[in-house]
Amino acid sequence: MAEDLYTVLGVGRGATDAEIKKAYRKAARKYHPDVNPGDKKAEEEFKKVNAAFEILSDPKKRRLYDEFGEDAAKFGFDEKKAEAFRAYRAAGGAAGGMPFGGAEGVDLGDLFGEIFGSPRGRAGRSGFPFDFEGFGGEPQPRVTRGEDLTAKTTLTLGEAVLGTERSLIVNRPGRCQKCQGQGTFGPVSTCPTCGGSGRTRSGFGPLQVNRTCPTCGGSGKAAQICPNCGGEGRLPESQRVTVKIPPGVQTGSKVRVAGQGAA
Repeated sequence: MAEDLYTVLGVGRGATDAEIKKAYRKAARKYHPDVNPGDKKAEEEFKKVNAAFEILSDPKKRRLYDEFGEDAAKFGFDEKKAEAFRAYRAAGGAAGGMPFGGAEGVDLGDLFGEIFGSPRGRAGRSGFPFDFEGFGGEPQPRVTRGEDLTAKTTLTLGEAVLGTERSLIVNRPGRCQKCQGQGTFGPVSTCPTCGGSGRTRSGFGPLQVNRTCPTCGGSGKAAQICPNCGGEGRLPESQRVTVKIPPGVQTGSKVRVAGQGAA
């Protein structure tokens, strides 16, 4: 967790603008690179002091920081969406009063996805598009339907009337032989993003979201991306499939072959 900005400047949360400015000047002089040549630690402290003053000296930024914590200081923080989220939470959430699509012109379905990086419509067990720590627990596995593959063929009139068989070539994703379908190869190390836990946390203040690490996909491990498949673990390959075409098909008819799609 990032250090509290008030602590960085050595003032309390109720400090006046004048007190914040005075504390900044004192800290800036103490850690200035010209006063501490070659001192990397002092240089880092100087950067933190400047970053803290940039937010706390601006009334608007300070108000957002006081309300939403360190997230308000992050690049890309959207005040309007954050305010809408606060209104939604104050109204009782999904089970409470405010319907989706209603706070200050912000569609909350999009709001959750944009704030927390979760696609619209993918809801966790708690009814939100992610799982709340303490509410949703570990996300339940979702069954993903495979992709349909298609191939066309031409029949004679007799074959269409009586039925026949066709041997067709379909292109489907196959396992990359270089990485054996893993998407990575070489030495395996601990994921630098999640520290090996496979999970990351984000969110506003006390509301923490626990989700699968986007870097390692939940494995907690990191390795070099396979250059052959670009990390997908799969490459296109051709396969011959025998299809039984029933009697009575017409132009444009489709025959489904179970278990022959792309997994």
